[in-house]
Amino acid sequence: MEILIIEDHPIVVSGCRQLFADRADVTFHDAATLAEGRRILKDRALDVVVIDLHLPDGSGIDFIREMSRRWPRTKIIVFSVAEEAPMAMQAIDCGAHGFVSKNGRSADLLSAIEAVCRGESWLSDELLQRVALMRAVPDKGPRLTKREKNVLKLLTAGRHQSEIAKDLNISTKSVATDCLSIRQKLNARTTAEMIAIAVKTNVGD
Repeated sequence: MEILIIEDHPIVVSGCRQLFADRADVTFHDAATLAEGRRILKDRALDVVVIDLHLPDGSGIDFIREMSRRWPRTKIIVFSVAEEAPMAMQAIDCGAHGFVSKNGRSADLLSAIEAVCRGESWLSDELLQRVALMRAVPDKGPRLTKREKNVLKLLTAGRHQSEIAKDLNISTKSVATDCLSIRQKLNARTTAEMIAIAVKTNVGD
């Protein structure tokens, strides 16, 4: 696995590098500016980029948009001192796959990297709840079909799509289609956001 951190504080970089000191399967790169990060991205097939949003030569948000366009296979994790829901939403909407607070635990960054490499998104539980509530549809909420409500209830109960298909006697493709429809109706970008919205708003009841 090849990881790049774009961060202009040497102490933060040193701490991140130490996380992977015992990992023979990890190649760790660092850049103090967006320009340096861009050069490394051009030369290396990176798996994950961990990026601060405030860098000396430009906006991390703009660079996330650029990475999503030019290097779509590379996973992006924001590493920020400010764990604010609007900022996290903006980063995710621009193409980030995870958002980790510098005030959190070292294990959070490791968990985020492992999650995005599995194709998942990652937010802290608290931030996920805040983002989900900001995305939630106000007033009476969206109209879900009876089957969508059933699918949503099973998802919030921790059932996987294949299990839901078996429980409801439908195909896994139908479950996937329902999940996409529910996410769109709830204005959720990920399954985790969708479930958090459902739990907080009781929209599936």
